[in-house]
Amino acid sequence: MRKIKFRGKRVDGGWIYGDLIQYKDGSKAIISIPFSNYGYEATEILNRDQVIPSSVGQFTGLQDKNRKDIYEGDIDKKSKCYVKYRQEICAFELVDDKDKCIVINKNSIIEIIGNIHDKEK
Repeated sequence: MRKIKFRGKRVDGGWIYGDLIQYKDGSKAIISIPFSNYGYEATEILNRDQVIPSSVGQFTGLQDKNRKDIYEGDIDKKSKCYVKYRQEICAFELVDDKDKCIVINKNSIIEIIGNIHDKEK
């Protein structure tokens, strides 16, 4: 079973990794660092940051050839495609700007060189 975790770009800059908390209306997203054994009650005030909702990406459960965790939005060095989750097939894929896809799995050899969110300036 893969570990479910997320990353998001903090509103004030930088990245945070942990559990995702979303507002019902979609207006805000928060990443909470899962340090507590007691759940969100203990971390409700501490260890969390508001993030840019569009920057939130889920961990794929996979690592690249350098053992770096792969998240949605990461860019592959060779193909220059980015990682996207496809709900209709329940899989992560490498997608280019024309929505052409390559399904990635534990046998895929890719190397992450950045992500689509840090490219946007």
